[in-house]
Parts: sequence; structure tokens; C-alpha cells
Amino acid sequence: MFQQLLYLLFVICISPSNSNRISLVGDDWTITNKLNHTAQGHIPGTIHTILLAANQISEPYTEYNDLDLRYLIHSNWLFTKKFNLTSDFLASNQITIHFEQIDTVANITLNTCPIGRTNSMFIPYTFNVTNSCLKLENEIQIDFESPVIYALKQADAYNDTVPPDCTPPVQNGECHVQFIRKEPCSFSWDWGPAFAPIGITGDLYLEGVNKTEIIIELESVNLASYTTDHKTWQVDVMLSSNNDEFTSKLKFVLENTTWSYETSVTFNHNLTISLSISDNHVLMWWPNGYGDQPLYKLVVSNQENIIGSRLIGFRTVQLKQNEYEAGINGTSFYFAINFQPIFIKGSNWIPSDSFQERVSDEKLERLLRSAKLSNMNMLRIWGGGIYERNSFYEIADRLGIMLWHDFMFAC
Repeated sequence: MFQQLLYLLFVICISPSNSNRISLVGDDWTITNKLNHTAQGHIPGTIHTILLAANQISEPYTEYNDLDLRYLIHSNWLFTKKFNLTSDFLASNQITIHFEQIDTVANITLNTCPIGRTNSMFIPYTFNVTNSCLKLENEIQIDFESPVIYALKQADAYNDTVPPDCTPPVQNGECHVQFIRKEPCSFSWDWGPAFAPIGITGDLYLEGVNKTEIIIELESVNLASYTTDHKTWQVDVMLSSNNDEFTSKLKFVLENTTWSYETSVTFNHNLTISLSISDNHVLMWWPNGYGDQPLYKLVVSNQENIIGSRLIGFRTVQLKQNEYEAGINGTSFYFAINFQPIFIKGSNWIPSDSFQERVSDEKLERLLRSAKLSNMNMLRIWGGGIYERNSFYEIADRLGIMLWHDFMFAC
């Protein structure tokens, strides 16, 4: 008999930072290419949605625009923004620039000074620009390579065949998607066109930190174990700091319960604290159709300052693979949630738009709620799409929808 027991804790929200942040998103970006296309537009955004808003192209989904607009992604694009900084911000001991999501291959410069290169839409990027060319008046340029041409060059350089070279002809797609870390279905799939968007699709900001300030951040919350004898959850909280060794008094509060905990700890950049929470303080989270979905806000503070918080839920997950009786080959295969067998009812989740900047939280709520109302309790996140934004997972937690999550290596 094979049995695997997983202790899962839902994790949502990003902890606030005590540092100084300068947002670089907004409507004052300019995009250009060598085909004499120029438009001013909004970031987060991609070339299609920016040109559409500027009335330079029609809606990509209509008629044969998946083919008629294909020339856009066979060209390199330059994204440019001018912005000002204060002398106080420039005096920060450390300044970094953060890209939550950038799609995909680009060289980045600040006032003509190279600061970094990106080549994956699936990871955030942070570049240290402390000693860069930052000044009071600035210009950032992001020079995007055509994803189609980049993938072709990478395939040629590999000097071997990685099948399939191209999608089936009926899809009118692009080739060599295996050679670029980009939403695989953006080169086409059997249900969707090859738009292969180019642009900045997440938050973008500068962050200044003074080393004289002690900054503590909440990095993660993980459920390490559940003890059935004592009916107690062990919750591991990982914290980080920008300073060397120092001592601090921390307080942990689980809102809407009577549970709290205080302790004095010694920091040395990273620290993990194990918390013990009894079943008496929390109710278990259940899939849709099997019970309620209680979620609790864990707040971490340092004296009077809130460091961060996470919205969490408690459940156990077991994959039951029990051998059958003698003479019958194979094993069972089902999940038990909180030690109760669950009949899985679900569907396949693909990206809800070819252009993620057009997807609102309200749309995600409507789609996931329709799954709940259809009595589904699990969705498979297809590996040819994207890792969804934080709000997607929060909504799924709240609605009782479990997620069978692929890594983005399909197609």
C-alpha cells in the first residue's frame, strides 16, 4: 500500500514593505518599432492592447486578425517611459527595480545604462540599480525581441531537433515554442490563436531602502505537520531582514480566533519560527460540497508595526493508493481531504484571455463561481498556459475549489 499525506496551507496576499516604492506603471509609456508604429499606452499592457486602445488596430479576436496582425510579433518593440525622482529617494542606500511579470525577452536600460535582461515570463525579475545612472530626470527603455524570431534563433543554435518543430498547419501557429519560456499556447493551440503578446504584464516599481532602517518582511507561511494525537497544526513562518544580527519581539495573531503568540527572536537575515495551533482554535477547510471553507488571517507584528499577513486555511490531503485484494492488479487512486474520501468533479482551466492585462478579478470570480455552481470541486491548471495571479488562488480557496496544478511545460 502506498499512501501519501500532505498538509496544505493556503497562502494569499503580499506583505507590505516598509521601504519607499516608486510605481512605474501608468498611461505614459510609448511603444515603437521599426515598422513606424508608435503609440502611447498603459502598462501593464502588451503591443496588441496598446495599439487597440490607440485605435491603430481592430479587436484581435475578430475576423482573421490572428493572421492579419501576425506581423506585429515578428518585429522588435521598444517600450519607453520618462519619470522623475527626488533627491531623498536617490540618497537611498540600495535601489532596486522590480518586474512582477515581463513578456518575454528584453534588454533593459536606465538613461542608456544597461541594467539587465529578461528571458522568461514565468518569474519575477529584480535588478540592483543602486550605482546605475539614476538621476532626478530619467528614462527607462525596454527593448523587446520578437518572441517568434528569438525562438527560431534558439532552435537553430541548439543544432538538434526537438519535436514538434511547429504546430499543425490547421492552427496557423508559430514554431519552436519549446525554446522560449513563454505561455506555450501563445504560439497557438487547438483552441486558440497565435498572438504571442509582447509587453509588461505585471507590476513594475523602483524600491529604495536605507540600511540604517531595520526592515522585517514576511516571506512565507507553510504548514509543516498535523498531529492527530494532539490535534495540533505546526505552522512555519519564514521572515527575512535587511540587517545583520539583532533581537526583536514578535507577535502573531490569528484573527477571529482567541489564538495569539508572542516571542523574542534573534534575526540574522533569515529566520523560521514554528507555531503550534490547536484544533480548538480553527475549523478545517473543506472542498465544495463537503463543508465550509473557513479562512483565517495570520497577522505578524513587531511591537506596534504590522510586518505582514497571510490568509490561511487548514486541511489535510491524502493520496490513497491501496493495493487491491489478491488476484486483482493495480491500486486505488483517490484523494481524502481531512481523512474523508472525496469524489472529484472538475474541469480543465486554460488562460481566460490571450491578453492577461484584460483579465479582471471580477472575471476570474465569475468563471470560478460558475465552476462552484456546477458542483465542481477541482480544476486542473493546464500546463500550456500561465501561473495565475494571487487573486485566482484566493478565489479558488474561498469557493472550495481544489487545484491540480501543472508546471508550464506542456505543448
